[in-house]
Amino acid sequence: AGPLTITAIALAVVADASAAIPLSSPNTLAAFGWVAGIHLIAASVGVAAAHWDRVVAEIPPWASAAVRPATAASAALLAAGAVAVVVSLLVSWSTVGDLLARGNGFVGVLGLTVLSLLYLPNLVVGAAAVMTGSTADFGNVSISVFGNIGGDLPPLPLLGAIPEGVAGGIWPALLIVPAAVGMMLGRDCARRIAGQDSVLAVLTAAAGAGVVMALLALAAGGDLGQFGTVEVLWWGFGLLTFAWLGLFGTVSALFAMWFSHRGHMKDEVAPPTAEPARTVEPELAITAAATPEDEDDENTGEVLAQESAVVVTKVVEAEIVEESGEPVQVVTEETVEIEVVDAEVVAAPEADPTADSAAGAEPETDLPSKPQKSSD
Repeated sequence: AGPLTITAIALAVVADASAAIPLSSPNTLAAFGWVAGIHLIAASVGVAAAHWDRVVAEIPPWASAAVRPATAASAALLAAGAVAVVVSLLVSWSTVGDLLARGNGFVGVLGLTVLSLLYLPNLVVGAAAVMTGSTADFGNVSISVFGNIGGDLPPLPLLGAIPEGVAGGIWPALLIVPAAVGMMLGRDCARRIAGQDSVLAVLTAAAGAGVVMALLALAAGGDLGQFGTVEVLWWGFGLLTFAWLGLFGTVSALFAMWFSHRGHMKDEVAPPTAEPARTVEPELAITAAATPEDEDDENTGEVLAQESAVVVTKVVEAEIVEESGEPVQVVTEETVEIEVVDAEVVAAPEADPTADSAAGAEPETDLPSKPQKSSD
Protein backbone atom coordinates (compact mmCIF):
# COMPACT_ATOMS: atom_id res chain seq x y z
CA ALA A 1 0.00 0.00 0.00
CA GLY A 2 2.88 2.38 0.73
CA PRO A 3 4.48 2.25 -2.74
CA LEU A 4 1.06 2.56 -4.40
CA THR A 5 0.33 5.66 -2.29
CA ILE A 6 3.63 7.24 -3.29
CA THR A 7 2.86 6.42 -6.94
CA ALA A 8 -0.54 8.10 -6.71
CA ILE A 9 1.03 11.24 -5.20
CA ALA A 10 3.69 11.30 -7.94
CA LEU A 11 1.04 10.97 -10.66
CA ALA A 12 -0.93 13.82 -9.14
CA VAL A 13 2.15 16.06 -9.02
CA VAL A 14 3.03 15.28 -12.64
CA ALA A 15 -0.55 15.94 -13.77
CA ASP A 16 -0.56 19.28 -11.97
CA ALA A 17 2.83 20.30 -13.38
CA SER A 18 1.88 19.35 -16.94
CA ALA A 19 -0.45 22.38 -17.03
CA ALA A 20 2.49 24.78 -16.59
CA ILE A 21 5.38 22.98 -18.33
CA PRO A 22 5.51 20.64 -21.35
CA LEU A 23 5.46 17.42 -19.31
CA SER A 24 3.52 14.35 -20.41
CA SER A 25 1.84 12.32 -17.71
CA PRO A 26 2.55 8.56 -17.77
CA ASN A 27 -0.10 5.92 -18.15
CA THR A 28 -1.81 5.62 -14.78
CA LEU A 29 -2.72 1.93 -15.11
CA ALA A 30 0.79 1.00 -16.28
CA ALA A 31 2.39 2.94 -13.40
CA PHE A 32 0.26 1.22 -10.76
CA GLY A 33 0.72 -2.18 -12.46
CA TRP A 34 4.52 -1.97 -12.55
CA VAL A 35 4.82 -0.75 -8.97
CA ALA A 36 2.40 -3.36 -7.60
CA GLY A 37 3.97 -6.16 -9.65
CA ILE A 38 7.55 -5.40 -8.60
CA HIS A 39 6.69 -5.20 -4.90
CA LEU A 40 4.50 -8.31 -4.96
CA ILE A 41 7.27 -10.34 -6.59
CA ALA A 42 9.84 -9.03 -4.12
CA ALA A 43 7.56 -9.71 -1.13
CA SER A 44 6.81 -13.25 -2.39
CA VAL A 45 10.51 -13.99 -2.76
CA GLY A 46 11.17 -12.71 0.77
CA VAL A 47 8.37 -14.80 2.32
CA ALA A 48 9.46 -17.92 0.41
CA ALA A 49 13.06 -17.43 1.52
CA ALA A 50 12.03 -17.04 5.17
CA HIS A 51 9.90 -20.21 5.11
CA TRP A 52 11.92 -22.17 2.58
CA ASP A 53 11.98 -25.39 4.64
CA ARG A 54 8.19 -25.44 4.82
CA VAL A 55 7.87 -24.62 1.13
CA VAL A 56 10.24 -27.45 0.18
CA ALA A 57 8.24 -29.91 2.29
CA GLU A 58 5.07 -29.12 0.33
CA ILE A 59 6.45 -29.49 -3.20
CA PRO A 60 7.57 -32.70 -4.97
CA PRO A 61 11.21 -33.74 -4.56
CA TRP A 62 11.99 -33.29 -8.27
CA ALA A 63 10.64 -29.73 -8.15
CA SER A 64 12.70 -28.77 -5.09
CA ALA A 65 15.78 -30.37 -6.67
CA ALA A 66 15.40 -28.07 -9.70
CA VAL A 67 15.72 -24.77 -7.84
CA ARG A 68 19.49 -24.58 -7.46
CA PRO A 69 20.30 -25.93 -10.96
CA ALA A 70 17.86 -23.40 -12.50
CA THR A 71 19.51 -20.57 -10.58
CA ALA A 72 22.96 -21.74 -11.63
CA ALA A 73 21.90 -22.04 -15.29
CA SER A 74 20.41 -18.54 -15.32
CA ALA A 75 23.53 -17.12 -13.71
CA ALA A 76 25.71 -18.97 -16.24
CA LEU A 77 23.80 -17.49 -19.20
CA LEU A 78 24.10 -13.97 -17.79
CA ALA A 79 27.79 -14.51 -17.01
CA ALA A 80 28.38 -15.66 -20.59
CA GLY A 81 26.63 -12.51 -21.84
CA ALA A 82 28.80 -10.34 -19.59
CA VAL A 83 31.98 -12.02 -20.83
CA ALA A 84 30.89 -11.52 -24.44
CA VAL A 85 30.24 -7.81 -23.81
CA VAL A 86 33.62 -7.27 -22.13
CA VAL A 87 35.50 -9.08 -24.90
CA SER A 88 33.65 -7.10 -27.56
CA LEU A 89 34.46 -3.84 -25.78
CA LEU A 90 38.15 -4.73 -25.74
CA VAL A 91 38.12 -5.71 -29.41
CA SER A 92 36.21 -2.56 -30.46
CA TRP A 93 38.00 -0.22 -28.08
CA SER A 94 38.88 2.24 -30.87
CA THR A 95 35.22 2.64 -31.81
CA VAL A 96 34.24 3.07 -28.17
CA GLY A 97 36.94 5.73 -27.77
CA ASP A 98 35.66 7.66 -30.81
CA LEU A 99 32.13 7.66 -29.38
CA LEU A 100 33.41 8.87 -26.01
CA ALA A 101 35.31 11.70 -27.71
CA ARG A 102 31.99 13.12 -28.89
CA GLY A 103 31.39 14.31 -25.34
CA ASN A 104 33.49 17.43 -26.06
CA GLY A 105 35.23 17.77 -22.74
CA PHE A 106 35.72 16.07 -19.42
CA VAL A 107 32.14 16.54 -18.25
CA GLY A 108 30.68 15.18 -21.48
CA VAL A 109 33.01 12.14 -21.48
CA LEU A 110 32.21 11.47 -17.82
CA GLY A 111 28.47 11.70 -18.52
CA LEU A 112 28.69 9.27 -21.46
CA THR A 113 30.80 6.87 -19.36
CA VAL A 114 28.32 6.87 -16.48
CA LEU A 115 25.42 6.45 -18.90
CA SER A 116 27.16 3.48 -20.54
CA LEU A 117 27.78 1.84 -17.18
CA LEU A 118 24.14 2.29 -16.20
CA TYR A 119 22.99 0.58 -19.39
CA LEU A 120 25.55 -2.19 -19.13
CA PRO A 121 23.07 -4.68 -17.54
CA ASN A 122 20.66 -4.09 -20.43
CA LEU A 123 23.38 -4.92 -22.92
CA VAL A 124 24.35 -8.05 -20.96
CA VAL A 125 20.75 -9.31 -21.14
CA GLY A 126 20.71 -8.54 -24.86
CA ALA A 127 23.97 -10.43 -25.40
CA ALA A 128 22.62 -13.47 -23.52
CA ALA A 129 19.49 -13.36 -25.70
CA VAL A 130 21.56 -13.21 -28.88
CA MET A 131 23.60 -16.24 -27.73
CA THR A 132 20.45 -18.36 -27.55
CA GLY A 133 19.42 -17.37 -31.10
CA SER A 134 16.96 -14.62 -30.20
CA THR A 135 17.16 -11.02 -31.43
CA ALA A 136 17.90 -7.71 -29.72
CA ASP A 137 16.82 -4.38 -31.20
CA PHE A 138 18.81 -1.17 -30.61
CA GLY A 139 17.07 1.68 -32.38
CA ASN A 140 16.60 0.69 -36.01
CA VAL A 141 19.09 -2.19 -35.85
CA SER A 142 18.07 -5.79 -35.14
CA ILE A 143 20.99 -7.94 -33.99
CA SER A 144 21.40 -11.72 -33.90
CA VAL A 145 24.20 -14.23 -34.37
CA PHE A 146 23.07 -14.71 -37.97
CA GLY A 147 23.37 -11.07 -39.06
CA ASN A 148 22.43 -7.46 -38.40
CA ILE A 149 19.35 -5.96 -39.96
CA GLY A 150 18.81 -2.20 -40.20
CA GLY A 151 20.87 0.95 -40.22
CA ASP A 152 23.22 2.70 -37.84
CA LEU A 153 23.36 2.12 -34.10
CA PRO A 154 22.60 4.94 -31.65
CA PRO A 155 25.76 6.92 -30.70
CA LEU A 156 26.05 5.41 -27.23
CA PRO A 157 29.66 4.42 -26.44
CA LEU A 158 28.54 1.14 -24.90
CA LEU A 159 26.98 0.06 -28.20
CA GLY A 160 30.43 0.16 -29.77
CA ALA A 161 30.79 -3.39 -28.37
CA ILE A 162 28.29 -4.64 -30.97
CA PRO A 163 30.36 -6.06 -33.85
CA GLU A 164 29.68 -5.07 -37.41
CA GLY A 165 28.93 -7.59 -40.10
CA VAL A 166 27.94 -10.52 -37.87
CA ALA A 167 26.74 -12.57 -40.84
CA GLY A 168 29.41 -14.75 -42.40
CA GLY A 169 31.63 -14.71 -39.30
CA ILE A 170 32.18 -17.14 -36.50
CA TRP A 171 29.48 -15.66 -34.29
CA PRO A 172 27.04 -18.58 -34.82
CA ALA A 173 29.55 -20.61 -32.79
CA LEU A 174 28.21 -18.75 -29.75
CA LEU A 175 25.22 -21.09 -29.85
CA ILE A 176 27.43 -23.65 -28.13
CA VAL A 177 27.11 -21.61 -24.93
CA PRO A 178 23.44 -22.48 -24.13
CA ALA A 179 24.14 -26.08 -25.14
CA ALA A 180 26.98 -26.27 -22.62
CA VAL A 181 24.82 -24.64 -19.95
CA GLY A 182 22.12 -27.24 -20.67
CA MET A 183 24.61 -30.07 -20.21
CA MET A 184 25.66 -28.57 -16.89
CA LEU A 185 22.01 -28.28 -15.85
CA GLY A 186 21.35 -31.96 -16.59
CA ARG A 187 24.44 -33.03 -14.66
CA ASP A 188 23.44 -30.98 -11.62
CA CYS A 189 19.89 -32.34 -11.62
CA ALA A 190 21.13 -35.94 -11.95
CA ARG A 191 23.40 -35.42 -8.96
CA ARG A 192 20.56 -34.08 -6.83
CA ILE A 193 17.90 -36.66 -7.62
CA ALA A 194 18.25 -40.08 -9.20
CA GLY A 195 16.12 -42.02 -11.64
CA GLN A 196 13.46 -40.67 -13.97
CA ASP A 197 12.76 -37.81 -11.58
CA SER A 198 15.99 -36.20 -12.77
CA VAL A 199 14.40 -35.63 -16.19
CA LEU A 200 11.41 -33.94 -14.53
CA ALA A 201 13.82 -31.82 -12.53
CA VAL A 202 15.64 -30.81 -15.74
CA LEU A 203 12.42 -29.75 -17.48
CA THR A 204 11.27 -27.84 -14.39
CA ALA A 205 14.61 -26.07 -14.09
CA ALA A 206 14.63 -25.23 -17.81
CA ALA A 207 11.11 -23.79 -17.57
CA GLY A 208 12.07 -21.72 -14.52
CA ALA A 209 15.19 -20.38 -16.21
CA GLY A 210 13.15 -19.53 -19.33
CA VAL A 211 10.64 -17.54 -17.27
CA VAL A 212 13.44 -15.66 -15.48
CA MET A 213 15.18 -14.79 -18.74
CA ALA A 214 11.90 -13.64 -20.32
CA LEU A 215 11.17 -11.35 -17.36
CA LEU A 216 14.69 -9.90 -17.48
CA ALA A 217 14.38 -9.27 -21.21
CA LEU A 218 11.02 -7.59 -20.70
CA ALA A 219 12.44 -5.35 -17.97
CA ALA A 220 15.60 -4.55 -19.98
CA GLY A 221 13.71 -2.99 -22.88
CA GLY A 222 12.44 0.57 -23.11
CA ASP A 223 12.67 3.94 -24.79
CA LEU A 224 16.05 5.69 -24.78
CA GLY A 225 14.68 8.98 -25.99
CA GLN A 226 16.68 10.28 -28.94
CA PHE A 227 18.59 6.98 -29.09
CA GLY A 228 15.43 5.12 -29.99
CA THR A 229 13.88 2.00 -28.51
CA VAL A 230 15.88 -0.81 -26.97
CA GLU A 231 14.02 -4.08 -26.99
CA VAL A 232 14.78 -7.77 -26.59
CA LEU A 233 12.35 -10.31 -28.01
CA TRP A 234 11.42 -11.48 -24.54
CA TRP A 235 9.10 -14.34 -25.44
CA GLY A 236 11.60 -15.67 -27.98
CA PHE A 237 14.37 -15.45 -25.40
CA GLY A 238 12.28 -17.39 -22.85
CA LEU A 239 11.25 -20.13 -25.29
CA LEU A 240 14.76 -20.57 -26.70
CA THR A 241 16.23 -20.75 -23.19
CA PHE A 242 13.73 -23.47 -22.27
CA ALA A 243 14.46 -25.36 -25.51
CA TRP A 244 18.27 -25.28 -25.20
CA LEU A 245 18.34 -26.15 -21.50
CA GLY A 246 15.55 -28.71 -21.71
CA LEU A 247 16.98 -30.57 -24.70
CA PHE A 248 20.64 -30.78 -23.73
CA GLY A 249 19.81 -31.06 -20.02
CA THR A 250 17.61 -34.09 -20.68
CA VAL A 251 20.31 -35.72 -22.79
CA SER A 252 22.87 -35.10 -20.05
CA ALA A 253 20.56 -36.48 -17.35
CA LEU A 254 19.83 -39.61 -19.42
CA PHE A 255 23.55 -40.21 -19.93
CA ALA A 256 24.12 -39.80 -16.19
CA MET A 257 21.28 -42.30 -15.50
CA TRP A 258 22.74 -44.77 -18.00
CA PHE A 259 26.24 -44.59 -16.55
CA SER A 260 24.86 -44.93 -13.03
CA HIS A 261 22.75 -47.97 -14.01
CA ARG A 262 25.73 -49.51 -15.79
CA GLY A 263 27.86 -49.08 -12.69
CA HIS A 264 25.20 -50.80 -10.55
CA MET A 265 24.99 -53.67 -13.02
CA LYS A 266 28.76 -54.18 -12.85
CA ASP A 267 28.57 -54.29 -9.07
CA GLU A 268 25.81 -56.93 -9.21
CA VAL A 269 27.59 -59.11 -11.81
CA ALA A 270 30.95 -59.02 -10.01
CA PRO A 271 31.77 -62.39 -8.37
CA PRO A 272 31.41 -62.40 -4.63
CA THR A 273 34.58 -62.34 -2.64
CA ALA A 274 35.55 -65.59 -0.99
CA GLU A 275 34.70 -65.74 2.66
CA PRO A 276 37.61 -66.42 4.97
CA ALA A 277 37.84 -70.00 6.18
CA ARG A 278 36.28 -70.49 9.55
CA THR A 279 38.54 -72.07 12.10
CA VAL A 280 37.20 -74.34 14.74
CA GLU A 281 37.66 -72.84 18.13
CA PRO A 282 39.94 -75.01 20.20
CA GLU A 283 38.38 -76.59 23.19
CA LEU A 284 39.81 -75.59 26.48
CA ALA A 285 40.79 -78.75 28.32
CA ILE A 286 41.49 -78.57 32.00
CA THR A 287 43.27 -81.59 33.44
CA ALA A 288 43.25 -82.08 37.17
CA ALA A 289 45.27 -84.61 39.11
CA ALA A 290 43.28 -87.49 40.41
CA THR A 291 42.78 -87.55 44.09
CA PRO A 292 43.99 -90.75 45.69
CA GLU A 293 41.28 -92.98 46.95
CA ASP A 294 42.80 -93.22 50.39
CA GLU A 295 43.07 -89.42 50.76
CA ASP A 296 41.34 -87.97 53.74
CA ASP A 297 38.09 -86.15 52.92
CA GLU A 298 38.32 -83.75 55.81
CA ASN A 299 40.19 -81.01 53.89
CA THR A 300 37.57 -80.35 51.27
CA GLY A 301 38.40 -76.69 50.43
CA GLU A 302 36.02 -73.78 49.84
CA VAL A 303 33.37 -72.89 47.27
CA LEU A 304 34.75 -69.95 45.31
CA ALA A 305 32.39 -69.70 42.33
CA GLN A 306 28.89 -68.45 42.85
CA GLU A 307 25.94 -69.67 40.87
CA SER A 308 25.30 -68.11 37.44
CA ALA A 309 28.68 -66.34 37.30
CA VAL A 310 30.20 -65.71 33.85
CA VAL A 311 33.96 -65.51 33.41
CA VAL A 312 35.42 -64.16 30.14
CA THR A 313 39.15 -64.58 29.76
CA LYS A 314 41.76 -64.75 27.04
CA VAL A 315 44.46 -67.30 27.69
CA VAL A 316 47.69 -66.68 25.84
CA GLU A 317 49.98 -69.12 27.63
CA ALA A 318 49.22 -70.64 30.98
CA GLU A 319 50.65 -73.31 33.21
CA ILE A 320 48.63 -75.26 35.69
CA VAL A 321 51.00 -76.84 38.15
CA GLU A 322 49.72 -79.69 40.29
CA GLU A 323 51.52 -80.81 43.38
CA SER A 324 51.47 -84.41 42.29
CA GLY A 325 51.98 -84.48 38.58
CA GLU A 326 53.50 -82.84 35.55
CA PRO A 327 52.54 -79.27 34.59
CA VAL A 328 49.80 -78.93 31.98
CA GLN A 329 50.11 -76.10 29.47
CA VAL A 330 47.07 -74.55 27.79
CA VAL A 331 47.86 -72.26 24.85
CA THR A 332 45.15 -70.44 22.86
CA GLU A 333 44.58 -67.02 21.29
CA GLU A 334 40.78 -67.01 21.30
CA THR A 335 38.49 -65.48 23.83
CA VAL A 336 37.02 -68.17 26.00
CA GLU A 337 33.65 -67.72 27.61
CA ILE A 338 33.01 -69.94 30.60
CA GLU A 339 29.58 -69.99 32.17
CA VAL A 340 29.71 -71.32 35.68
CA VAL A 341 26.31 -72.46 36.83
CA ASP A 342 27.20 -74.19 40.05
CA ALA A 343 30.80 -75.14 40.68
CA GLU A 344 33.00 -76.00 43.61
CA VAL A 345 36.75 -75.61 43.55
CA VAL A 346 38.21 -78.24 45.86
CA ALA A 347 41.81 -78.06 46.92
CA ALA A 348 43.74 -80.73 48.78
CA PRO A 349 46.61 -78.97 50.51
CA GLU A 350 49.09 -80.58 52.80
CA ALA A 351 47.83 -81.16 56.28
CA ASP A 352 49.09 -78.72 58.89
CA PRO A 353 50.15 -80.64 62.04
CA THR A 354 49.25 -77.67 64.23
CA ALA A 355 45.78 -77.39 62.75
CA ASP A 356 44.40 -80.37 64.75
CA SER A 357 45.45 -78.85 68.04
CA ALA A 358 43.88 -75.47 67.26
CA ALA A 359 40.16 -75.77 67.81
CA GLY A 360 38.03 -73.91 65.28
CA ALA A 361 41.07 -72.79 63.23
CA GLU A 362 40.62 -72.76 59.51
CA PRO A 363 43.04 -74.84 57.45
CA GLU A 364 45.61 -72.96 55.43
CA THR A 365 45.29 -73.43 51.71
CA ASP A 366 46.78 -71.95 48.57
CA LEU A 367 43.36 -70.67 47.65
CA PRO A 368 41.96 -67.32 48.72
CA SER A 369 39.79 -67.25 51.75
CA LYS A 370 36.04 -67.45 51.60
CA PRO A 371 34.41 -64.11 50.87
CA GLN A 372 32.76 -62.77 53.98
CA LYS A 373 30.60 -60.26 52.15
CA SER A 374 29.21 -60.00 48.67
CA SER A 375 31.32 -56.89 48.09
CA ASP A 376 34.51 -58.86 48.75
